[in-house]
This record gives sequence, C-alpha cells and structure tokens, in this order.
Amino acid sequence: MFTERYKLFLRRLRAARQAAGLTQMETAERLNPTSGLTPPAAKQQLLQTQRFVSRCETGERRVDVTELWLFCRALNIPFVDFVQELAKELEQSEH
Repeated sequence: MFTERYKLFLRRLRAARQAAGLTQMETAERLNPTSGLTPPAAKQQLLQTQRFVSRCETGERRVDVTELWLFCRALNIPFVDFVQELAKELEQSEH
C-alpha cells in the first residue's frame, strides 16, 4: 500500500514521539488540548485524537505537511530539523 519511503517516514515519526518520551495519549493532548472542556468531553476528544495519532503512525491515515508541522510542534522538534533528518535517511535508503 505504501512505498518504502513512506514507511521510513512513519518509522521516523513514531521514533520522534518515542524519543520525546511521549505516549500517543500525551501527544494527543499536545495536538488537541482539552482545557476548558467538561471531563466527559475532554476524555472523548482525547481518545479521538489518540486514535488519529495511532492511525497516522501505522499508515492507516496519511500525514500531510501541515499535520507534520503540528506533530513536530507537539513533540518540540523543529520542523526543518525533522525534514532534514528525514531527507538524509531517504537519501541513504536510495543507495
């Protein structure tokens, strides 16, 4: 379904989250803060966003460039650094 390049991207995205020491749930909270919501609404929103994170990491849902920017912000990783490192890995995988 996906190219090897996209699979490499997915591994890099998951590894970045893990390197930041965050769970998918913690990443979900950073992507879609629940402050100000009632506890049931916050829980529902958090679960939906966690499922989004999971689907992105497994490739069930493709990630566009603006979503990648949001992921990088949530993980406290400069977007440009993530893309440059990904580019290096993609170049190396070509050889």
